[in-house]
Amino acid sequence: MKPDLDVGGDASGPTFFEEEVLVYKTAADAKKALQLAKEGLSCPQPTIENGGPVNFSAPKDVSSDVGTPVDEAIQIDVQTEEANGKFFAVRSGNVIVSFQFAQQISADSSTLPDELKLVRLGVERLNS
Repeated sequence: MKPDLDVGGDASGPTFFEEEVLVYKTAADAKKALQLAKEGLSCPQPTIENGGPVNFSAPKDVSSDVGTPVDEAIQIDVQTEEANGKFFAVRSGNVIVSFQFAQQISADSSTLPDELKLVRLGVERLNS
């Protein structure tokens, strides 16, 4: 499902962060879009663009962890041969905000902020 509005920003290097806001015509459209995204994880042997394998965790409900009341929030862990990451999708009404975090396996993660804290901050700002 294509959103009516798609706004995003990213940063890259040995670590990568992207936040994207998707606005749909209706809450039902946003709910359907998130459901389709979750169903897309059922591929038996997913690969990334260069053909390497990728593993996705099952979506974990983190709705109560985002601080601000939302309709749905999920976390999916991602692993490739070169990187680890986390994907969060938060749905509130007709809006989905997604947060993607990734880092090269060789990167020092000890100085990186807690991903869930950044998700909480992003959702709080979106609702203000």
